[in-house]
Amino acid sequence: MATVLDKGAGAPGKRWVVRYREPGGRSARQRQKAFDRKKDAVDFATKVENVKRENTYIDPNAGKVSLRRYTEDWLNGVLMSGGTWESYERILRLHVLPYPGRKTIAQVTAADVEELYARWAKGSSTPNTPDARSIALPSLFSHAVRHRRISSNPVKEAEKPDNPVVPVDERSLPSLEEIKAIAQAIGSRLERR
Repeated sequence: MATVLDKGAGAPGKRWVVRYREPGGRSARQRQKAFDRKKDAVDFATKVENVKRENTYIDPNAGKVSLRRYTEDWLNGVLMSGGTWESYERILRLHVLPYPGRKTIAQVTAADVEELYARWAKGSSTPNTPDARSIALPSLFSHAVRHRRISSNPVKEAEKPDNPVVPVDERSLPSLEEIKAIAQAIGSRLERR
């Protein structure tokens, strides 16, 4: 049970202290957090107890690993095909980590993700670049949520930019005869065996 303590008006630092245990009973680690106002302390104590009861408690230190380190650990521990792994690693290394990479996994916000989308859209010649580059992000942050490193997925909370539909000029499409000629020129080299 979380306890709210009053250090007194003359005490140095914040006056109200909440002491609580992590889930796990008497053997669990004890923590404390200080507040200036009693209302904030009581609200925090109530929140901690509700989170523990609902089994959604997240250790405050769990998300303090850098995004760069978490990405490396995730890539080395997740099961995926070799081509997918290479694609995810390249996208994360070249297009994600140089920007919010110094933050911890818990510090990355929806605003950071939206900033990445905007950066990708500005530096791109094709409208689908943000979609192609963001393919690894949902999996990475969903993994962090499932493993209780963070409470919510910032990628799901971020607004994705509109991917404009570019109309196709049907006159530029090959005719059926041209497609048949291409297929005949390729021959059986591409047939499945």
